[in-house]
Amino acid sequence: MSPRTKRQKQISNLPRKKGCFLSQKNHIFTEPQNVTTIESQEGWTEDEPIEFGWTEDELIEFEGVEKRLINEILKWHKDAAKNLRLVYTGNSRTIVWRQKKKKKSMKKTQKESKNLKHFFNQIH
Repeated sequence: MSPRTKRQKQISNLPRKKGCFLSQKNHIFTEPQNVTTIESQEGWTEDEPIEFGWTEDELIEFEGVEKRLINEILKWHKDAAKNLRLVYTGNSRTIVWRQKKKKKSMKKTQKESKNLKHFFNQIH
């Protein structure tokens, strides 16, 4: 067998789609941890709000990060609104055109094909 090429070696090291296909050398086995859920805690009902215990300092820090994200990281150019996709309502021009084309081809094949009665011999 010939030695593996540089590209084949690179491909073998690539992680696969969503981690479904991993080579055994890359896969790390972890033991499950004990996780407590809100439902498993005693005295909790569905109507109660979940409190995270954020302090005022953390909220102020989060607001600063939020503003930085919106203003610096997510920059919009002048014509960004043009590139936004419209909501699909099911009646696009291409879909209507495809459906009409399909109907025309069905009518054409129906005209060209013989009726069912032509396949059987008539009894006199």
